[in-house]
Amino acid sequence: MRFFSMRITYIMIFVSIILFMTGEVFSDEDDISERIKKIEKDIEKVKKELDKGEKKLKKLKSDEEKILSELDLSEKKIETIHSNLMIIKNEEKSLRIEIIESGKNYDNSAKNFESRSETYAERLRSMYKRHNISPLGMFFSAGSISSVLRGLKMLSVLATADLDICSP
Repeated sequence: MRFFSMRITYIMIFVSIILFMTGEVFSDEDDISERIKKIEKDIEKVKKELDKGEKKLKKLKSDEEKILSELDLSEKKIETIHSNLMIIKNEEKSLRIEIIESGKNYDNSAKNFESRSETYAERLRSMYKRHNISPLGMFFSAGSISSVLRGLKMLSVLATADLDICSP
C-alpha cells in the first residue's frame, strides 16, 4: 500500500510539473479547483487501473503456482515411467539371455535325442538280423546252466542299455 501511495504522490507531482511547464498559470480559484478535481479524477482512474493490474498480477501468480505444481507432478511421473522402463529393459535383457540358453539346451537335447535314436535304431536292426532272442529260446538252445545264466545276464545288460538309450 505504501508503494501505491508513493506512486500517487509521484503522479500528482508529475501532473503538476506538466501543467506548470505548459504555461498555464493558476489564475483563479475556480480554475485551480477544476484542475484539482480533474487531477483527482485522473488519480482515481490510475488507482482503478492499478487495482486491476494488481488483481491480474495475483491471478497470474496463482496460475504460475498451479502450473509449477503440475510441472513437478509431471516430472515425478516421468521419473516413475523412466524407472519402470529401465526395469522392463533389464527384464527383457535377462529374458533374452534365458531364451539363448534355452535354445542351446534345446539344440543339445535334440542332438542327444538324435544320437540315441540312431543308436537305438542300430540296436533294433541288430536284433532283427540275429532274430528274436528271448529268455525262453536261450534256455532251450543253451548247452549248460552256466550258458543260460550268462545269456540271462547279457539280456539284462542289453535291456538296461536299451532303457538308457530311450530315456532322456
